[in-house]
Amino acid sequence: MFLWLIFVTALLVSGIYLFIRNLLVVVTVESTSMSPTLLDGDRVLVLRYWPATLLQKGNIVIIWPGRITEPDDRSGPFNVTPFIKRVVALPGEKIVTRFDELDEFHKSKPFLRSKHDINGNREWHIPPGHFFVRGDNPIGSFDSLSWGPIPDRSLLGIVVMKLSHKADPSSSSHS
Repeated sequence: MFLWLIFVTALLVSGIYLFIRNLLVVVTVESTSMSPTLLDGDRVLVLRYWPATLLQKGNIVIIWPGRITEPDDRSGPFNVTPFIKRVVALPGEKIVTRFDELDEFHKSKPFLRSKHDINGNREWHIPPGHFFVRGDNPIGSFDSLSWGPIPDRSLLGIVVMKLSHKADPSSSSHS
């Protein structure tokens, strides 16, 4: 009887561990597009599965926007690295950008220049099943200004908390 209890307890603990291990993942930020909120090397805890109502404006998310539609992309037809961005609009909302408010990086992109109206405005209507993301550091940030609204299926996870900065093994001191 005692061995049976140990076996069931071990099985239960293993199941809980695997459930949590698949539910939460630690991700290391590898860019400056979210600075000053997140810096290169920061680590975040990401919830991989969530109820649809959990996605809200202001959430920081991990996305895989799929095929890059930028005409001068030199890295190939598919991006292979997920991005970390902030949700700025949800389905049914509208985002308006003015060409003169864009940073020099985005102004240099001919496909973005050509999509603004005569007054320099561009309207983005977020369709059902999509959301719009931006980097907190807009200079050089690939985001929905380049991709447009992101489909829900491209959402890999929602950041639930920032962890400590990743330790640099070369900077550790030995006494």
